[in-house]
Amino acid sequence: AISGSSTLKVVGNTELKSDLAVSGTVTVAGDIVHAGDDDTYLRFEPNLVNLVAGGQSAIKLELSTGKIQLNNGNDNLDVQLMADDGEVILHTDAGTNRVGIGTDAPSDTLTVVGGLSGSGALQAVGATILGNTLNVSGTVSVAQKIEHAGDTDTYIEFTPDSMAVNVGGEEMFLALEGAGGDQADKVAINNDAADVDFQVKGTSALVPNLIRTDAANNRVGIGHGAGNLSGSATLSVIGSIS
Repeated sequence: AISGSSTLKVVGNTELKSDLAVSGTVTVAGDIVHAGDDDTYLRFEPNLVNLVAGGQSAIKLELSTGKIQLNNGNDNLDVQLMADDGEVILHTDAGTNRVGIGTDAPSDTLTVVGGLSGSGALQAVGATILGNTLNVSGTVSVAQKIEHAGDTDTYIEFTPDSMAVNVGGEEMFLALEGAGGDQADKVAINNDAADVDFQVKGTSALVPNLIRTDAANNRVGIGHGAGNLSGSATLSVIGSIS
C-alpha cells in the first residue's frame, strides 16, 4: 500500500494491483489505458479528450474545432440514445448513413416512428414520404407538387398563379390566373382534351347526370339517366326548359 498527504508523481508506465483512492486531483499527462487492453484508453491532449475502445474513437471533444464528435474515427459504429424503459429514442446507422427516431432500423435518411410535431417551419428538400397523418395548424407551402405515393402520374402541381390536378397522367382540372389568348384567366376541366367526361350528380338515383359531357363525341347532356348520353345532339336536355 502507498499512502501520503502530498503529491505522488510517477514518470513512465505505472500499474497498480489494487484500488487507488484519491481525495484530491489526479493529473494525467497522456493516456489512461485499460490494463491488458492497450487499444482501449482515455486520451488527454491540450484542450482535447478522446475516449477510445478497441482502437475506435467513441467520443471526442476538441476545443479547437468546437465539436463533440461521436464515432470520430468514421467506423461502422452506431449511436443510440435509450429511454428508461429500454426502448431506443434515437439511433444512427453508420453503415447506411441513416437516422431513426423511435426505431433502430431506419429505412430512409430519416425515419420517424411515432408522431411528429413542431411550432416552426418544416422544410423538406427532395421527396418526402409520411407513413401516417400530417396535422398542420398553419400553412403548408409546396414549391411544385403533391404526389400520390407509388403513383407518380397522379398529383397536384403548382406553377406561378396556376394549379393543376393530374390523375393517371391526364390533366383533369386546371385553374389559371393571367396568361394570354385562350389560356387567360380560366378554370378548365379536361385541359388535356382527353377522352374524359365531366359529370355533376344529383341526389336522385333516377337522374344521376344533372350535367354530363361526352368528350369523345363533343356533346353535353342535362338531366340524363345512368350511362352514356343518348341521342346525337350537341346539347340534349331531358326535362323541361324555362
